[in-house]
This record gives sequence, C-alpha cells and structure tokens, in this order.
Amino acid sequence: MSDLVILFFLNVLTLDRLQHFVWRFADPDDPTYPGPNPHGEALAESYRLIDSIAAEYARHGRVLVISDHGHGMRPTRMVFIDEALRRAGLLREARSAPRLLSRSYWLERAKRRGLELAYRFSLEEPAYRVGRRLPGRKSIKESSFSSNAGTSPARLSRTFGRNRHSGIELGHDTPEARQAVIEVLEDIRDPETGEGVVDWATGREEVVQGRSVERYPEILFRLRDGYGVDYGIYGDLFGPDANHRRISGGHREHGVLATSFDAPGAPEGIDGVHDFVLSEL
Repeated sequence: MSDLVILFFLNVLTLDRLQHFVWRFADPDDPTYPGPNPHGEALAESYRLIDSIAAEYARHGRVLVISDHGHGMRPTRMVFIDEALRRAGLLREARSAPRLLSRSYWLERAKRRGLELAYRFSLEEPAYRVGRRLPGRKSIKESSFSSNAGTSPARLSRTFGRNRHSGIELGHDTPEARQAVIEVLEDIRDPETGEGVVDWATGREEVVQGRSVERYPEILFRLRDGYGVDYGIYGDLFGPDANHRRISGGHREHGVLATSFDAPGAPEGIDGVHDFVLSEL
C-alpha cells in the first residue's frame, strides 16, 4: 500500500493588502511617511505571524512558500502617457467643440488640478468622498471620457494599474505604428533630471508568448524605478501620485520561493519554478 499524501494549499491575501495600504507608515524614505506612528511595525508583525504559522505546518510535513510578486514603495512620480501620445498626434481628443468650449476639456483640467491640490494639502479623503458621488466616476477616474478610444491610433491601456509596467493599445497594429509609439515613449524625459524615464518598450510578443498573447496590448513597456503611469491629458507630462497616501505600496518583480527542506534543485529565477514545485509535491 502506497503512502498517503495529503496536499493543502493556503492563499494569504492579507500581506498583499497590508503592504498596499500600510507601506508609507513603515518606510521612513516614503515622501508621505508620517513619522513614528502606531502602524510602523504592522508589516514586520504580519511577516512574523506568517513565519510562525509556516513553522507550525513544517513540524508536520514539507512546506513551500511562494509569492507571485514582491512589494515596495509605489511610484511617487507619475507620467501622463496619454498626454505624450496626444502631443505626438497619436491620441484623439473626445471633444466635439473648440477646446475652450469643450466640457471634457474643462472637466479634465478640473480633475487634474483638484487632485494636485488635494495631495498638496492632504485633503485626499474629502476629495475621494466627492468623487464617489460623481456620475460616471470610472470614466472620470481613468480619464476615458476625454480621449476617443475608437479613433485614436494609440492609447494607454486601462488593463494595468498605476505602477511602472503598462502597455499601449493600437487602433491599427502595424510595424510603423508600433515604432512610432515606441519612439514617443523613449523620447519622454523628466524635466527635473533631463533623463529618459522608460527602461524599455517593445512589442508584446517579445515579453509574452502563448495562446493568450492577444489579451495584452500591442506594446508593453516598463518605466524606470520611481515612476508610474497615470491617466489624463491637457496638463503637464509629470506630476505627483495624488493617490499615494491611500495606496503607498506597489508590486515588484521579484517574489519569494522558500522551503522547509533542503532543495538543491530549486531554480534561481522564475524559469523552472513550475516544474520544481510539481517535482517536490
């Protein structure tokens, strides 16, 4: 009779949620760090708790701990990619009237200015409460009302969040269209440093393979550390992350692979993790 093997899988989302919302209270390098506070040890305490739980399980069998990503400070300087595309003639405005008579123009400007002031004076919570009462709040949040997705040659994908990784959707996917967008991205420079902010930009097939590749926008890119994407046009290309006090932790590329047993065959990178885990179960 073969040995009985019992497999348990436990998914812990609490660590992810805590790091999104509590990061700034624990990181003195965060620009919104409030100083010594009651929440400063919350992240460390949560890890100690998970470690103790994993150790208890390890007393009774093998334990594998895997994370799908890491965490760190969320980008604090935002790049308005749609505005860069608009200036290059690759994004069409949604307005049907001259700009100074356009409702979408003034609504976009009011949104941008309102968020900047709310961040400067730490009034985000009242601003969020007002925003939740506005009709079409998702359209306002993502600034999809001010650009024409149907006629634009290129537009920032709304699939991703406001981190450093994102993508560009194309109206007509051609090599020339891809190259034009990549050149726009590579030409974006921070006026404070004079340096480019894009680490790389390329066609999706260079990053993702398989049957689901078409679920991704045609162009994928990564900004330099410290920069994130934001939505909106009719303003500066750069600005602070007006949502940072609310969500100060962001995803990082490198996760965790830990075992309660000797694992000489464990891969050093993400390649091979799947086969390794199956071999140890």
